[in-house]
Amino acid sequence: MCVLAIAESAAAACSLPAKEIGALASETGGTDGPTSSSTTGISDSATTEPGDTLDPPEPPAEAPPGTLPDAWILFDAASDDLDSRQIYAARANSREPVALTEGAANQVQPALSQDGRVLAFSSDRTGTWQIFTRELSTGLEEQITEVPNHGAEQPAWSPDGTSIVFHSGAGLYTVALATRELALIILEDNEYYNDLDAFQHAEFLPTGDALLADSLNEIVVIGLDGTRRHQVINGAPAVMQMPTLSADGSLVAYSVTCNFPRGMAIVTTPFASTRVGCTGPIIAEHSSGDSIHADWGEHGIVYELKADSTSSLRFISQNGEDWPLAVELAGSHPAWAENLEL
Repeated sequence: MCVLAIAESAAAACSLPAKEIGALASETGGTDGPTSSSTTGISDSATTEPGDTLDPPEPPAEAPPGTLPDAWILFDAASDDLDSRQIYAARANSREPVALTEGAANQVQPALSQDGRVLAFSSDRTGTWQIFTRELSTGLEEQITEVPNHGAEQPAWSPDGTSIVFHSGAGLYTVALATRELALIILEDNEYYNDLDAFQHAEFLPTGDALLADSLNEIVVIGLDGTRRHQVINGAPAVMQMPTLSADGSLVAYSVTCNFPRGMAIVTTPFASTRVGCTGPIIAEHSSGDSIHADWGEHGIVYELKADSTSSLRFISQNGEDWPLAVELAGSHPAWAENLEL
């Protein structure tokens, strides 16, 4: 088991094998099947050289028994009547999902509290996206935010469970659950970009005093006082989004487009250093679509493979194998929920 801690340098404790972005431009085949490598664990070193050509086998329909962990994952997917999106839970090795929400409104972007008792999510039931919570034992739901104009989305819990960070307009905010008081963390006011998604996809660091987030074409660490503490990935002519911290705090995985033909790939980089964008080991890339919305947990990484109008959920194990999850729903926004009890 990997320990939650912010490491001073990249470690291989929770790392996977990968190939460098530089090798991607000259490859000809997809990588929709399990990956293989001469090294073990996600690491900060590449296992292929620029110019190498990979010719992977056809991906199997499902993972061999025992490959997928017996751990809960949350995600949103189209409801049975296809009129709305709802939140489901499923074990990574099970085909049978459990519906956690219902109704005519869309409920998406699930996030589970540390104690496994309360689900936070975004819903459009009021006409704008707002953050709601649901007590899983009682089904009691509460609206947590009432943010006008741009609304509120992308909830993530603080480690102590007392607040939730969310994205709205061009900024990041927190809301205290006890008082519903909002606090602005940071807001992009650069008119040159004019981008409502300037700061988004935030998650708390294990220390609880700072956030990991994407900012335009950067991956940054932002203190709760709004100061930029650390730049994990600096500017590059590419979209870099959706960062997630490894369980031991040594690495960051994020989705990136680097002008190659296969859409967004998931790349890792050391948390403690600053790297230029479009460099680093690739741990997930597919010829069939974008690899997005990664969430790194103790068992590995879950992510969404989005192709055209469909999505599927996939799992990268600690030894680097990339498999489709057993669940047969076209899910989005996967998130580990190891402490979920149903």
